[in-house]
Formats: sequence, structure tokens, C-alpha cells
Amino acid sequence: MLDIAKSKIEETKFFIKNNSKDSINNFNKKDKINKFETETIIEKNKENYQCYKVYVLVHNEKNNLKLESYVFKQ
Repeated sequence: MLDIAKSKIEETKFFIKNNSKDSINNFNKKDKINKFETETIIEKNKENYQCYKVYVLVHNEKNNLKLESYVFKQ
């Protein structure tokens, strides 16, 4: 589960760095990988310019994992 969450964070970092502000705002994506369902959410951090908070939720029938990270767009 942790590997799935880390890979989703890396995909999201790449997405943020290579897309416009309009396509990043209110981003919400759901996927299914094997037995796990994932949800990725991007929120604009109001306190810092060009900073985004990324949430990745991975869950199945028995376990839940939430991983958070910050991404600065350069």
C-alpha cells in the first residue's frame, strides 16, 4: 500500500510541475490498482505562492492509508 501511495505522489508531483494552474485546481482522481482503490486530491495552499498539498488515499476491504505531501511548482 505504501509503494502505491508513493508512486501516486510522484505521478502527482510530475503532473503539477508540467501543467497549468487551471488544470491543477480542484484535481480529484480515483483509480483502482489490483485490489486497492486510490484517490488523489490536490489542494492549493493559501499561505504559500505556487504550493500545493497532495493527499493520496489507498484502501481495500481491511486497510486504509493516507499519505500527504507538499509540492512547490517552479
